[in-house]
Amino acid sequence: MGIVTEKWNIAYRARKGFRAVGEPYVRLRGTSGGWYADPFLFEHGGALWLFAEFFSYQTRRGSIAVFRYDDASGSFLDGREIIAEPFHMSYPQVFREGDDVYMLPETEEANALILYKAASFPYEWKRERVLAENVKLVDTTLIPGGRAIAQRIGADGAEQATEILSYEDGAVTFTPWELRPLRQSRPGGFPIREDGNVLMTAQDCRDTYGGALEFYDLSDGKTAFVLSPENTIIRGEKSAVLGIHTYNACGALEVIDYKTNTVSLNRIARRAASLIRGK
Repeated sequence: MGIVTEKWNIAYRARKGFRAVGEPYVRLRGTSGGWYADPFLFEHGGALWLFAEFFSYQTRRGSIAVFRYDDASGSFLDGREIIAEPFHMSYPQVFREGDDVYMLPETEEANALILYKAASFPYEWKRERVLAENVKLVDTTLIPGGRAIAQRIGADGAEQATEILSYEDGAVTFTPWELRPLRQSRPGGFPIREDGNVLMTAQDCRDTYGGALEFYDLSDGKTAFVLSPENTIIRGEKSAVLGIHTYNACGALEVIDYKTNTVSLNRIARRAASLIRGK
């Protein structure tokens, strides 16, 4: 095991549209205890909220965190963990249904698709129901027509297929999603409406996990734009941007996450301790 490890980060900017590659993003202030990824924005109660995965270095597991956007400072404040389960969680897709607010996060490690409901937005959530059991689904994303898409993972951890999920009579049914090749079909954010069309966001994982984002037309699967590390500017980021795998926009802001390499102090300490013991 090397001392260099991958790290994900979140960055945001005033809403310019995903095609505005010359406009820099601002890095979200992180924490020494882990990193943030999978950003989703949601407006509620006159405020803009950022929901994200928080990956803890201590537990080696993801949980769900939330931040409040402060207009005066132009930054996200009051970040805190809001849902922690004994399994990994990520991709906290938040949506409104009538007067209620729900979250459909990734819970693949639990072998289930679990829906959460806000008991007291945004900090208190409860399990509403298990939508599907004995299935490994990643990055489940709502699409027009009351359906969703997700990528299925096999028992061996390999990506198997991307499928359409339909929830009817209390059960989820699956049909194949044939618009994109497998390594380019893992969802990467909410659908985007542009000039009367609906664009989907897909992670391009052909060369590396989250290598880039492709925005493609929901009607025919044709690529409209590619957001790559090479055309992404992060203000204040000293490390090279190596990947991107989520984009979302809401209200006056848009957010992405991006991958860098970092030197792991924990791995250095373990390596040193091992060398000392070996003397």
